[in-house]
Amino acid sequence: MDDKDGTGGVPRFMSRRNVRAGEVAVGGDAQGAALAPGSRVVNRTTVNNVLPEVRWPLRVGAVPPLASSFQPRPSLRALVEAALADGQDVVLAQPAESGRVLVGEGGVGKSQLAASYYLASDVDLAVWTTAKGGTGQLVADFAEAAARIRAPGAHGEDDRTDAQALLEWLQATDRSWLVVIDDIEDLDQVLDWWPRPHPRGWVLATTRQRKALAAGRTRVDVDVFTEAEAHDYLHQRAPGLPDHPGTCNDCRCPAASVAGLLGRLPLALSHAAAYLDNNRDTTPAAYARMLAEPGRMLAEVLPGDGADGYARAVHTTMLINLDAVQAQEAHPGLARAVLDIVARLDPNGSPAALWTDPEALAALTGRGPRWWQRLSCPRTSRNIPRASPGLRGVHAEQIRTCLLLLDRYSLTTHQPPGESADLGLVRIHALTARAARDTTPEKQRHPLARRTADALVALWPGHGRDPALQQTLRANATALYEGTTPALYHPDAHTVLFEAGKSLGQTGQVTAARDYYRTLTDTTTHHLGPDHRDTLTARHNLAWWRGVAGDVQGAVNECAALLTDQTRVLGPDHPDTLCTRHNLAWWRGEAGDVQGAVDKLAALLPDQIRVLGPDHPDTLSTRHNLARYRGEAGMFRVRSTRALRCWPTGSGCWAQTTPAHLRPGTTLPGIGGWWGMFRVRSTSSSRC
Repeated sequence: MDDKDGTGGVPRFMSRRNVRAGEVAVGGDAQGAALAPGSRVVNRTTVNNVLPEVRWPLRVGAVPPLASSFQPRPSLRALVEAALADGQDVVLAQPAESGRVLVGEGGVGKSQLAASYYLASDVDLAVWTTAKGGTGQLVADFAEAAARIRAPGAHGEDDRTDAQALLEWLQATDRSWLVVIDDIEDLDQVLDWWPRPHPRGWVLATTRQRKALAAGRTRVDVDVFTEAEAHDYLHQRAPGLPDHPGTCNDCRCPAASVAGLLGRLPLALSHAAAYLDNNRDTTPAAYARMLAEPGRMLAEVLPGDGADGYARAVHTTMLINLDAVQAQEAHPGLARAVLDIVARLDPNGSPAALWTDPEALAALTGRGPRWWQRLSCPRTSRNIPRASPGLRGVHAEQIRTCLLLLDRYSLTTHQPPGESADLGLVRIHALTARAARDTTPEKQRHPLARRTADALVALWPGHGRDPALQQTLRANATALYEGTTPALYHPDAHTVLFEAGKSLGQTGQVTAARDYYRTLTDTTTHHLGPDHRDTLTARHNLAWWRGVAGDVQGAVNECAALLTDQTRVLGPDHPDTLCTRHNLAWWRGEAGDVQGAVDKLAALLPDQIRVLGPDHPDTLSTRHNLARYRGEAGMFRVRSTRALRCWPTGSGCWAQTTPAHLRPGTTLPGIGGWWGMFRVRSTSSSRC
């Protein structure tokens, strides 16, 4: 050793210079050094760098820091530990079971949980890498790890060769190791770089895909915070929250309100805590009201301002997998269009039949009227908005494939009918839905809302059919209303608003139906004015369900006031006006004014025959009830054995004639269908 280099101070060994036959060497310590004409100087040097020893344990990769007030999540950690223990046993018998995959929606804390395992690990080698956007970063991190552990075959000339050398080292080493692959977008792409099973090593990966089990890995589902975890996190992070130990069972606790509105999503809670920390003048209760306000954008209440070191906005995180879905969809724009519709419905589950029923599917995918049709029939065509470009011309099989793709990337959850319930559902996280609504182009929002409402109406069953579907449809109509209220009142009140109220009454929830129509009357008056026909229809239904709920005199007063306004706005011969005259007479009779009911119905019948005709259902209904109240005033002989039954709709009553051979003791429904019964005393007479 004769010197050191001038930079790193690494010892340098130099070989002796020897003269071969026919050559002359000069200088240094060469034997027979000489300088003569025709001679040349040969200077051969061999440099050997002595690398420092590898210092174990070794950490490679840029692991994200743990969030402040990090929640240990013991129940979830127990599942991971159990899977790891089982995996070690299975690894020895079935090597394919070596990996652990954490799956879930964006922002549920998969990377944080993986980081906690990485930072707490006591293995000799821990490698943190990411597969977001492909395998480029993964290969580079593997190559760096190979160089730092001096894996055989890693020469620093080609990253892929060096990364492969790391995999071979992991397979052959007797040292312990952990490889974390974060945010895998496509599991198939990383299979070639997945370390093979080893008794002292394991792989922990995170992904949004639900293909983890198909890839031969043990799957551990990562969900949102539990109530206790969410409340503890907010109490630790946000100043000013009242101290409610335990699980915040007090419904007045601001932490419970904020956590519930954000669906207990860890990422969203971190942004909410940062907002409260940066805006000390905003109380937690006021912030909860801001979150609940329908018109608020996510960017306003959950800004990406570096909460816990994460500056990415929540809506970006929630929709981050949409690009991957759109890259694989067969019909351009279909995935976004389907997501936009699901986002406007109930996050707890919209009917899967929405995408399979022919009428509902036609409502979503049918083309709107062409421009010349809009010019020739502006009043009619304005009620038929254009379908989203991504949905035009698609069929049920294409949509089914799209739903499965959205489910695979955790944007929605598709539960086909018959898996765990008879009614198939499509679910979406509330914040994913809100992010999709916020990023929908403004010009598409109104048509989307109207078309979605059309599809719900197409699915709505008749009286007494499928109560579970009725309840689901009401929940979805409510969610659609809360998120898109103005669209459902322009150019008029959508039919779905009346279907939801009628569904309540038909399933026996008469008080709820009365309250619903009282609210609907107020909102239609606000959006359309007191004289709009839809406002008058809402008042008509309010009067009816007030009476059915037991407020008979209130129904009489409501019908009398409504009749005055309908006569002024619609005219005395309008079918709605005639229907209100019928209902006013009916409720007067129910209030005890039997003779007044007879007089009103007797005066109404000629007008209905003149305007509607003798065979119209409303005319037949009036004849039926006139006979009933005449019977209330005495005895009425029935010569026909044809029974009439009638009940109200959104615009009036309809009657159905049912041929029947009446026998003594037969019970038939009276007006209202299920409400009001009468018994046939003989085949020739009845008392209604």
